[in-house]
Amino acid sequence: MAPRWLVILSLVAATALAHTPGAPPPDFTEEDREPFAGDAFAQLQGDRPEPPAAAARAPQAAATAEGGASWGDLIDADVLETEVKRQAALAAKATRSATAFKAGSYREASDALAVAAAAFAIIAEHPEEPRWRDAAAALRDHFAAGATAADAATDEAFAEASARAADLEDLVRGGRPEVAEATGDADWSKIASRGALMRRMYVAEEERLKPWVASERDLRKNVEGVRHEAQLLRALAEASIQPGADDGDDPDYQAFARQLQAAALQMEEAATREDQPAASAAMAGVAKSCMDCHAEYKG
Repeated sequence: MAPRWLVILSLVAATALAHTPGAPPPDFTEEDREPFAGDAFAQLQGDRPEPPAAAARAPQAAATAEGGASWGDLIDADVLETEVKRQAALAAKATRSATAFKAGSYREASDALAVAAAAFAIIAEHPEEPRWRDAAAALRDHFAAGATAADAATDEAFAEASARAADLEDLVRGGRPEVAEATGDADWSKIASRGALMRRMYVAEEERLKPWVASERDLRKNVEGVRHEAQLLRALAEASIQPGADDGDDPDYQAFARQLQAAALQMEEAATREDQPAASAAMAGVAKSCMDCHAEYKG
């Protein structure tokens, strides 16, 4: 049996708790209740909002399909910066030897400088203000001229290509080569030839994206690589239909470019989800748009 003092203490505590004052429950009238919906879901109107990630993608897809995409819709600033660095490495490799240059690597040097020029043309107009944006227009013209001068198997072309490759390497290491001021707005007839853009797009499609989406394992290992190459495809497709570009004002050619952009966007989104079947299907769309275009247009 519990001690008498413990029994008395328990009774006192129970009595205190039983008489502790508290607020009475609210008493709402029908007038009080009127502003509140009985069933909130019954009162909602319109479509259910999309999740944030899907909503962010929708304007990009719509703009691409309608032909009104800006550079910011097509390619991220970090992808542009990375691509410039990669082209710098390719230009340096292609100009290591005069003998190899004149034996055929002059084409690789010229293409690297041309793709870099295209990247700077995009950077100059990109809304995210990527690295080098303050001098991008001048750099665009500088490397575009270098690409044209380098496209020959001569000592003069090798000297020009080597100098421009050194400028590009200096730039990505944090330097600022001396370049002339930009001559005006982007003139895509001078920035990069269609051949140079198409050869870079071929590398993206055949050498990278196709093997990277071939299996679930490959896709998981290369999600970031797919993002880079898919965005670059979209941007270079846009570059190929800018004013001044070969056939850039041809509606049929523009339609092929839009098809490629739509398929590349689907691939990037599928890769982000690590959805290999969807990525593979998008890859088929990329290949078809390229084959259909090449059947009609050359160069």
